[in-house]
Amino acid sequence: MTERTNEESFNELDADVLPDCPSDCESNRGDLENDTHMEGVDRADQFLANGSILRKTLKWSKKLAFFLINCTSFDAYKTYCTYLPKNKTRYTKFLLEVAREWITVDAKERSIAPDASRISKTASYNDAPFRLSGRLRNHVLEKIVTGRKTNPTRAYRVCPSKGKRSETGYICKSCCVPLHVGDCYTVYHRKKKY
Repeated sequence: MTERTNEESFNELDADVLPDCPSDCESNRGDLENDTHMEGVDRADQFLANGSILRKTLKWSKKLAFFLINCTSFDAYKTYCTYLPKNKTRYTKFLLEVAREWITVDAKERSIAPDASRISKTASYNDAPFRLSGRLRNHVLEKIVTGRKTNPTRAYRVCPSKGKRSETGYICKSCCVPLHVGDCYTVYHRKKKY
């Protein structure tokens, strides 16, 4: 027994079998043709519907923003596929790669050393998120320079956590945290709980 497609079955329908619904039959034929010739906007809607983030919020402004971000990311994906046709990346994998790239670009921008005017007089209460990046070459200790004192010092970050009070004349340029030269510097940049 051979299998028949829907279109072949439709062509063999007798008009007297379905006398009341000729318009329904015509619309079914149109749906079949629409599915076989789906392009452009229909295909984009199909891609965007798979990972719909629009239903997760109630505010119309957020929905609009998410919709525009979603459309823009799909346009970027189609452009990516156009210029790299040999690379068969799926849409969801493409989105994950873009998200990872955004995260690493943000971390790189944060790791750029601040200028002297941005260095605060006191260390921040929270640790810098990129302090555990594993790249010690980005973290440079410099002498603390102020206009008034000849040898300025600040309260050290690691020793007070151990119960000691200590001051240092050096500061990590990228983290803006006062640190001692030596083991404590590496402990701060390599261990989560120093």
